[in-house]
Amino acid sequence: GHTMTDISSTPAQLSSSQQELRRLILWTRDHPNDWYRVCHPESYSPTAVYLSGLVDRLCQAELYTLLYVVIFSNQFDGVMDGAIEKTMEDCFLDTPMEVLVERFRKNLEVEVREMALVSSEA
Repeated sequence: GHTMTDISSTPAQLSSSQQELRRLILWTRDHPNDWYRVCHPESYSPTAVYLSGLVDRLCQAELYTLLYVVIFSNQFDGVMDGAIEKTMEDCFLDTPMEVLVERFRKNLEVEVREMALVSSEA
């Protein structure tokens, strides 16, 4: 007999989480270097410029779950840490994603400038 899964196998009827998974699979195929870095954050030292671009690419693809993973997997990085702390406070408010990301990127830039100052004084 017919099961519910037969009906929902057409892309139009996928749930939003299934749609995100589809986008993720396509994105990982198109961005293999980014995907490797997402899976192996310990394998490189991320620059704020790279992370800011990665955040951008993930937002464009609407891969918000992965964005969350990226943010936290890079938390050990000093630059990310401050930017995350500042942004996370906003995450619990009804802040639109675009605003949140813009704020996160601004926070990243601020952190980079502050770190540059600290290292030049050292």
